[in-house]
Amino acid sequence: MKKSLSLLGMFFTVILFQNCDEQVTDPTLDSPTEEEIAEAEQLVDSANTLLFNELLNELGPDISTVDSLYDKALELDPNNKDAHFGKAFMEIALISQDEDLLEAFNSWSACSLFSDTDFFPENSNGISRSIINNSKNMVGIPQSIQESLSFDPLQILHYLPIIRTHEQILNRNINNCPDISDIQDLLEVEFLSRISSAIAHFEIVLGSGFVFEITGEMMGDESQDMQPIDDAAIYLMKAYMHQIRAMMYAIITYNINIPYYSENPESDMIELLAQDSDFLTIRSGQENSWPNAHGDLNKVVDSIDSSFTFLQQNSTTSYQIEEDDIVEITEAIDQLRMLLNQDINLLCESEEPCAMTLNISNFLNNPPQNMKNILPDYNLQMGTCSQDGQQVQCPAFSWVATSCDSWKEGWDVTIGGLFPNMTTGVFFSDLPPEECNGIVNMDF
Repeated sequence: MKKSLSLLGMFFTVILFQNCDEQVTDPTLDSPTEEEIAEAEQLVDSANTLLFNELLNELGPDISTVDSLYDKALELDPNNKDAHFGKAFMEIALISQDEDLLEAFNSWSACSLFSDTDFFPENSNGISRSIINNSKNMVGIPQSIQESLSFDPLQILHYLPIIRTHEQILNRNINNCPDISDIQDLLEVEFLSRISSAIAHFEIVLGSGFVFEITGEMMGDESQDMQPIDDAAIYLMKAYMHQIRAMMYAIITYNINIPYYSENPESDMIELLAQDSDFLTIRSGQENSWPNAHGDLNKVVDSIDSSFTFLQQNSTTSYQIEEDDIVEITEAIDQLRMLLNQDINLLCESEEPCAMTLNISNFLNNPPQNMKNILPDYNLQMGTCSQDGQQVQCPAFSWVATSCDSWKEGWDVTIGGLFPNMTTGVFFSDLPPEECNGIVNMDF
């Protein structure tokens, strides 16, 4: 019996929780023998049963055992679609078992500076790694297959040990905290490689008529009807992978290293925020990471579109699409694609050209080499400030510009091309001359 449902929630859940794109084809190896094909099928059946036992009962073998069965099956028969599908799934599940990654997160947890109640869940001491909240989303680093399935990639941002305030810089602890660049390298090696591999395996099975059959035996009840997973669902899985990879590319692009261990934090802050410092510049070798992220975001939309198209074209699918949903989803997909790739007028409808125009593609494909250069030239030097009624040394900030006009001209009002038509006049239209002069001549 067909299930009637609105697909909007499904589609936009993928978008909210979520380039180089691999053009993958089946391996061009010698054709396997009938015996090898049969043995591969047996291995896949065993892997599937063990995997679902793990998922349903939170018991069973180490998931690496399941992964090795899929690997052996692919060695025997590189064209086994079930093995490719299982391998794609295992690439994500195995993130929870990566010892290097877990050790890195544990090292952050050992830094007491980052164990405050704002940064981590209530009643935690450091990084929480195995908490399922009331909305069924995993908080922390996944520790099991179940938690890998509910993993929100945005959580990664909470684990980067970034000092957020001047007070934290001045009062940071002396524990041996990891450099953020080391974590970025680890994310590149462990996350990106696994995500890319999962995408590659999905590419092999998509468009081939493949259907992954969840049998009653897998579900622990042989009386249960078989539940098919076809291209409609697999495209959404692939969209999720592209979304995670885009997030990883975004995280690893810029230098956000902060000196944790110096005896002179004020001097460190001045050096760190100087406009010619490496801080907030694109890391070596990461020049294409934001363009790759843009490509992956487009692949999210493409995959959702393909899933939707599949549902429309296949009457045998278990989902039934309402006519109103077809129109709404089609419009939403078109709007998302325009948002990622075209000028979008934000506040003006008839003005040409519109100053308030957003272009995400410009920004991601030509990201600023140095984010600090979006600001006009400035100076940082040691000064004095009042603290608890006493004058103490502290970093002092001032603008290089001596006039309001020159200060305004020093801004990149387009924010690296994100607002391509923005002008100085529009950007500062609400700033009276007297206030502008006050800002230029004020020391901070």
